[in-house]
Amino acid sequence: MLMDKDKEIKQLKVYTSTYHSEYQNVERTASRDYDITDDSVAEILTKGGKDTNLMHYVEQLARKDVTINNVRRKKKELELQVRQLQDAGIMRDEANAQQVAELKGKIEQIKRGISRENANNEYVKNVLCQYLTTVDGNAKQKMLVAIATILQFSPDEMKRVGIRTK
Repeated sequence: MLMDKDKEIKQLKVYTSTYHSEYQNVERTASRDYDITDDSVAEILTKGGKDTNLMHYVEQLARKDVTINNVRRKKKELELQVRQLQDAGIMRDEANAQQVAELKGKIEQIKRGISRENANNEYVKNVLCQYLTTVDGNAKQKMLVAIATILQFSPDEMKRVGIRTK
């Protein structure tokens, strides 16, 4: 596109140089010929000025076109960057949502574990109270086995408290 504008500028320069040479020929003829009026000379001079203005205008248009193309290219690059950043943000949001879901699952699991521990503690407390208040030796032995199982006694600990292993 820039090359087309350069060609157009060259054509206009050739046209204006031809026009100026014709103007100089007319001026020479006018100096010889006294019949040419001042109005026609002024008209020719103003036409020459218009061609210069036209050439300047064409150059400005070419510059404007180049600037517009550069701005469009930059706009496309920036739009691409925006899309990439949006995609990265969406991916990060999805990863965060997945991580939040996993953490919520772990929290629920921990809550259930704590609840079970509280239930186990409550059970151990009840068995221990029964053990301490029971006078029946056979029942005490069974409760002692239950307590040892819940508290996961080692074989040595079981021997110390008098529990017979099979």
